[in-house]
Amino acid sequence: MFGKRLFWQIFAPFVLIYAFSLIVFLQFYSGAMEEFYLNHLEMDLKVRAKLVQMKLENAKFLKPLNRRKLDEFCKKMNELTSCRISVIDRGGKVLCDTAVNTEYLVNHAGRPEIKEAYNGNVGSRIRFSSSVNRQMIYAAAPVRINGRIPYVFRLSIPTRESNLIIWLATRPVFFFSLLAIVLAGIVTLFVAVRMNRVVNELQGEANKIAEGDFSRKLPLSEGPAGELTRSLSIMTESLKSLLLDTIHRKNESDAILATMSDGIIAIDPEATILNINEAAVSLLHAPVNPVGRTFHEVVRNSGIQDFADNVLKNQKSLCEEFILYKDAELYLRISGSPLRNFDGSLLGALIVLTDITEIRKLENLRRDFVANVSHEIRTPLTAILGSVESLEEGALEDPRMTQRFMGIIKKHGARLNALVEDLLCLSAIEKENAQEEFALSEAAMSDVINSAAELCRHKSSTKNIDLKIDCPGDVNVKLDRHRFEQVLVNLIDNAIKYSNENDVVEINAEEKDNKVFISVKDHGCGIAKEHIKRLFERFYRVDKARSRKLGGTGLGLAIVKHIVQMHNGKIMVDSAPGKGTTFTIVLPQGIE
Repeated sequence: MFGKRLFWQIFAPFVLIYAFSLIVFLQFYSGAMEEFYLNHLEMDLKVRAKLVQMKLENAKFLKPLNRRKLDEFCKKMNELTSCRISVIDRGGKVLCDTAVNTEYLVNHAGRPEIKEAYNGNVGSRIRFSSSVNRQMIYAAAPVRINGRIPYVFRLSIPTRESNLIIWLATRPVFFFSLLAIVLAGIVTLFVAVRMNRVVNELQGEANKIAEGDFSRKLPLSEGPAGELTRSLSIMTESLKSLLLDTIHRKNESDAILATMSDGIIAIDPEATILNINEAAVSLLHAPVNPVGRTFHEVVRNSGIQDFADNVLKNQKSLCEEFILYKDAELYLRISGSPLRNFDGSLLGALIVLTDITEIRKLENLRRDFVANVSHEIRTPLTAILGSVESLEEGALEDPRMTQRFMGIIKKHGARLNALVEDLLCLSAIEKENAQEEFALSEAAMSDVINSAAELCRHKSSTKNIDLKIDCPGDVNVKLDRHRFEQVLVNLIDNAIKYSNENDVVEINAEEKDNKVFISVKDHGCGIAKEHIKRLFERFYRVDKARSRKLGGTGLGLAIVKHIVQMHNGKIMVDSAPGKGTTFTIVLPQGIE
């Protein structure tokens, strides 16, 4: 389609230009020829008028006027000169005319050539004659008699013959020009067809290249088209290299954006989203395909909207923190920087979203941990210091009081020691490479449970609590025996603490679906549902007064959870107030 348009754009204008040039040239040439011929004819007519003037001025029939002889004279001159001859008196009346009966002629006093002749000159004009109904050339001359001009005569011939003469003079030029146009049209047609073919080929290959097929080679040819083809080939190679580089950079950029944990949003000066990664979509719970939509439409938080507006308005970097409430609290640190072109003009802004929820939670945990440790340490230290002061103030003199205060010091010293040991244990377990330090080995679960139960036997016997163990001897698990005994001791010890006297603590183990299930069940006071999800937090106690009275540090279950997780296991709690509590540990048969 483009090739056809190009053909007509080349061929048709050239032919029209040739034709127009020929018409203008012929018009100018014929006009010049006509002017030249008419001027020549007019001069010739004036020469003839001079001859007739000489004869008339010497004629006898004008002194006085003899109209019959005047008519005979005019007819004779008509035959000699081949001109229409008219004689007009001073009043403008036609006395004689060789072409028309004088009765039908109007007064000629107003004719320009007549006026000029009565002024003593030879006048000439070219105009249309209504009496003979054709274009005529007129030449009028005065007839002087005794120094006066009583008459003028006028010669005239039609211009019809001039048109024929002009055509005969112009015809060779016309045919030569027409031949030149035909030859030029043929040459133009050949050039247009050749160029049309080349352009069609180039267009076909260019379309393939535009579709991404850079393996296409443009056809080479000679002449200007060849130069164009070579230039297009160079451009194609440059475009291919540039496009591949752009695609490579875009893929790198997309890969980087996709793998970034931070959310990235690029917006233009009107706050329309230009680009956004998956992390930003997830953090903001944005709709699918938000690119092209406004920032305010996608982000429904007014504070973040104002933040983006301020970055665009002030054109400077800003950083703020926001809390979003969706399924849970989400803490975001949002940084914004203006994007500028190479000339410094504003392209938009880059918004970076960083999820600092875990950092804030860890900070809260750290603060709570420090506060809890301080509180847990302060209580026994206060009791120890108080006892020491009492002893210093004279209680040493009383053996009974001394024994009492020493017991307090011993009790709270042991509590401090247990707290420090639990803290050190928890710190060792939470180290990054703690799992690598575990001494894993194949062990019979029955041996591990019996060993842990023996360590708690003294405490259970003081409350007359029966430790009932149910564990097949063929249940084997790969674990760190020392650490896992610590887990069971903590769970059995808690079960004994919160059980009533003469009660039963059940310790069971079974193998099912390539997993080992170990449970420790008591029939004590139980735990309310709202406390269960926080049981494994450090220093969390369901009944703080009772826990401290029973000597707990508040870190036992936190240690249990971490050790179980280090064994790639999990721990579950089933409890209800007044119905007792069951802790169930699920371990894989082996650890990868």
